[in-house]
Amino acid sequence: MIMTRARATALTALVGAGLLSSGCKEDPVPETHGFTCVEVRPGNAAGSDVAALFGGTTEIRVTVSYLDCLQDFYVNTNTAYAQDGVDGAPIFEEWADRLCEEDISGRLECMVNSINQTLSTMVFNMTVSYTGIDPLKIEGRKILIGPLPLESLAMCKPDVRLIGNNAVSGYDADGALLWSIESFEVNQGRADLDGRGCMTVSAVRK
Repeated sequence: MIMTRARATALTALVGAGLLSSGCKEDPVPETHGFTCVEVRPGNAAGSDVAALFGGTTEIRVTVSYLDCLQDFYVNTNTAYAQDGVDGAPIFEEWADRLCEEDISGRLECMVNSINQTLSTMVFNMTVSYTGIDPLKIEGRKILIGPLPLESLAMCKPDVRLIGNNAVSGYDADGALLWSIESFEVNQGRADLDGRGCMTVSAVRK
């Protein structure tokens, strides 16, 4: 796992405080970033035919919009933590590995294909693309979305929201849209490390 600058700084502080001296048990390096999650279930139109709904899915894309706290974090107070920033680049690289490997019960088995952050005048969001998916093991699985700064780093509530029906969507091997959101049950989430409080959506075949 990559040692990010933020975590390396925390480790240096522990060493300086003498907490990692010889003969002492090494304390874990504090995490600075975490994730939120989303669970997808069949919508009313799909009924119980999960195979027909998710069949052929080779990629899932999830886009979360940053709310006020994270907009301010990335655009004003902590610009170095943006994806192309000196602190952010290694963090985004680290979490491209971790999102599909975290020890979270019910996590989707997957691979991260890409993470793309957009910070512009009108758009503040992050899109994660997942591949390596078993279509029959999508329903109700926790899709981890990150990286997101934890509240201890952001110094505010690091909340995100799903906006629009294509915020969670599935695609076939040719990139054709197969399914997307029929309705939202919970469309707002907060960064953490335990996989609780996932956003939940119902999906419909396109």
